[in-house]
Amino acid sequence: MHDLPPTIQHPRRTLLKLVALAITSLALAVPAMAAASPPPRLLGHLEGQIWSTILAVPAHQSPPPDPCLKLGDGVVAPYGIDITCVVKPGTRIYVFGVEAECDNAEPPPFYGATYSDQVACARADLSGITARSAVDDRAIPTVDATSPPESITLPENNIDQVPAGPITFAVHGLAALSDPLPPGTHTFKSHFEFPQPSGPPQQGDESFHVQVVPASHGSRR
Repeated sequence: MHDLPPTIQHPRRTLLKLVALAITSLALAVPAMAAASPPPRLLGHLEGQIWSTILAVPAHQSPPPDPCLKLGDGVVAPYGIDITCVVKPGTRIYVFGVEAECDNAEPPPFYGATYSDQVACARADLSGITARSAVDDRAIPTVDATSPPESITLPENNIDQVPAGPITFAVHGLAALSDPLPPGTHTFKSHFEFPQPSGPPQQGDESFHVQVVPASHGSRR
């Protein structure tokens, strides 16, 4: 079964949330970085938080009603295409690149009995995929990260399409994290390439906006 973002077809358990310029543009026109490369451990921790939120939502309510996911520690993860999230100064923005989740409830190829099995499964799902991101035409480092062991109780009618109950899972992906941005509206873009069995890779681009407003509690537009 497939859960297809507008820009690309991809297996359901791989989440594609990318934002940006074509690879050539990023390489040639955006030499400066808009953020230091965050530690993979931090990105992995955030991946785990995001998927715990996504998996907890019944399929008929997915995606979550508020696409500006608040992850704690002053991080917001916009979860949608061409949306605007309103955030407070000091907020860091998590940029979905490509992420795969495997667990001990779904059938193969998304099944992993143990944490190491789940990580190997998620890594295999992303084999050959690349992602690049930018904010206001300045590149953000994309980090290869893996979540720690995670667990959650799936609701009825869950997106895994398995019986409700406890599961363990792991996430692996390519993601980015911006530094806090100055007041104003900022545009995040991403470009990804997905290898095909034959021929050139399939490509896609997505974007969203973040408005930094003093004294705002953060919202969606």
